[in-house]
Amino acid sequence: MSTITKTEIERKIEELKEQLKNVRGRRTEIYTRIVGYYRSLDNWNKGKKEEYKHRKTFLPTSIEKDFSIKTEEILYFYRQDCPYCPAVKNILAEENMEYKSVDVDTVEGLALAEKYGIFGTPTVLFLDADKKERARATSPDTLRNIIEEKLTTC
Repeated sequence: MSTITKTEIERKIEELKEQLKNVRGRRTEIYTRIVGYYRSLDNWNKGKKEEYKHRKTFLPTSIEKDFSIKTEEILYFYRQDCPYCPAVKNILAEENMEYKSVDVDTVEGLALAEKYGIFGTPTVLFLDADKKERARATSPDTLRNIIEEKLTTC
């Protein structure tokens, strides 16, 4: 039976702390519809991947008509280690949009995310006066599309 010294334990703890500083999440696999069925984006051919980059998210007509009038609150859901969150936050800042930041790694933030059915970050929700969702953006491109729709309906 071997005995472990205090020094060895402290060294191991320091090694583990160092490893924790460099923890990165796993790559997310995207499934989306292609030619009538869902398939992993990684398995698409080069041409279909290029088409995917140019897809535009549309808002339902009822939202588009009076979007600027009905939007009362903007919630920005984020995580500290989210790679796309800074880009979304920068867009909100560039557009001088007033929004409430919600860190989903906090108990309160997670509860609010659950309430609105947030499954990933970044997510930006546009809510009306009754706290009902008017639009949702989950990427920088989607957010820009929603902002463009808002500007064209003002």
